[in-house]
Amino acid sequence: MKKNGDVGLLESAARIGGMSIARHMHAIWGVDIVSILVKILLSEPVTVPHYQSIATARGAVAALGLLGADSKGKPWPVARKFNFDQVDWRALSGQAVNVYPEKMSMLPGTSIIQPYQPAKGALNFHGMLYLEADDATILVNSCRQTLDNMNSHLEDCTS
Repeated sequence: MKKNGDVGLLESAARIGGMSIARHMHAIWGVDIVSILVKILLSEPVTVPHYQSIATARGAVAALGLLGADSKGKPWPVARKFNFDQVDWRALSGQAVNVYPEKMSMLPGTSIIQPYQPAKGALNFHGMLYLEADDATILVNSCRQTLDNMNSHLEDCTS
């Protein structure tokens, strides 16, 4: 709170945005924001690139959160066993995309994934995928197909 009654914000722990934003920027525009930030923090000379337009982007990328629901948000009918190391992500996506599990965000080992429940919020989250494609249409279709295929691909916990 300022003396005049206004509210002000102070960033005391500047950082790069969450999840895989640095990876996205490098893949699409060739900008290494981690190196840029380190140079700035070390007071080394650095040229910060100007904003890159969508027109100059190389392909399309996405971070896809994995929940116990399909691409329309319909919860799975039953809980499923999940081990990200045993999933054929390329087969699930069904498209000409590169799929990389963000291993640090995945549940460890074999876990039980419950059907999505809105009241559980972040507890529904069981991992993140990083996807790259030549264009946005392929990327969006691949994200939808991955979510739609997970329910039938993973083992039913009731069997």
